[in-house]
Amino acid sequence: MIVIQKYNPLWADQYEAERERIKQALGPLLADIDHIGSTSVPGLAAKPIIDIMPAIHQSVELDLTVAAMMRAGYAYIYQYEDTLPQRRLFKRHQDSQDDSDTVVLPAVNIHLVKINTPFYHRHLKFRDILRQEQSIRDAYQKLKLELAPQYTVVNDYAQAKDEFIDSVLLAHGIVRE
Repeated sequence: MIVIQKYNPLWADQYEAERERIKQALGPLLADIDHIGSTSVPGLAAKPIIDIMPAIHQSVELDLTVAAMMRAGYAYIYQYEDTLPQRRLFKRHQDSQDDSDTVVLPAVNIHLVKINTPFYHRHLKFRDILRQEQSIRDAYQKLKLELAPQYTVVNDYAQAKDEFIDSVLLAHGIVRE
């Protein structure tokens, strides 16, 4: 079963920490960086996974990012390049030590893309719609809470949401490519 948690304002802080790590790793290759996905939408329940979309200037730079991101502590997930060749996917689990306990923080997914591509714009537009339109955010949350218990594979759960996402984006003039 996919776990959905109530919105946690600490997700924004966790994004900021990862943002700095990614900026250090990518240096001048980095054109932009954004917090995307449900954890980027205040008030929206989400899987406790911080999705981040760094963007680079040119597609030819995608492969140049792999070694730098791995040195920064991110695992490179190459399996999806056949279906999304314009993206490089990285993951990281965070562990935080304090004086009393070890706290396991959410996983981090890094969707590294070229700036100003359809993938880039779709993710930003959907996030912005959810931030601005309460009724769509509520409907999306309801769908997520209904779907989560039906799935154990995250990609299957994500695909089950595609029709809703596509319909919202289409209503706002964005078509999936």
